[in-house]
Amino acid sequence: MKAKNRERMKNIHSKLSDFQREQYRNYDAAARKRIKVEGNIVDFTIKIQWLQRINNNGRAEKEESEETIKSCVQHLSSLIQQYLLYVFIKRAQSSLFEELKESTDDRKILLQIDYAENFAMDQQDAI
Repeated sequence: MKAKNRERMKNIHSKLSDFQREQYRNYDAAARKRIKVEGNIVDFTIKIQWLQRINNNGRAEKEESEETIKSCVQHLSSLIQQYLLYVFIKRAQSSLFEELKESTDDRKILLQIDYAENFAMDQQDAI
C-alpha cells in the first residue's frame, strides 16, 4: 500500500512540474493569440454588445456590456491565462479520475457527486 502511495505522490510531483511548464507555455500562447486576434480587427472603435457572467453575492448572473471592440478584446485577453489554467486543472483532474476508475475492484468504489447550482445540504451527514 505504501508503494502505491509513493507512486501517486511521484505522479503528483510530476504533474506539478508539468503545471509549471504549462504555465510558461500558456503565457506565451496567450500573447500569440492576442496578437493574432488583434491583427484581424479592421476597426477597433466600433461599438458592440456582449453578455458575460459576473459573480453577484455568490450567484452567477448575466451582465450586458456595450463597449468598443478594443475594450472587448482587452477584456478577453485578460481572461486567457485564467481560462488556460482552468483547462490544465480540468485535464489533470480528469486524468486522475480515470486512473482511480481503473484501480477500483470488489473492495473499492469510486463515487462522483455533481451538485446543482442551487444545491443546499440541510444536514451535514446527509450523504
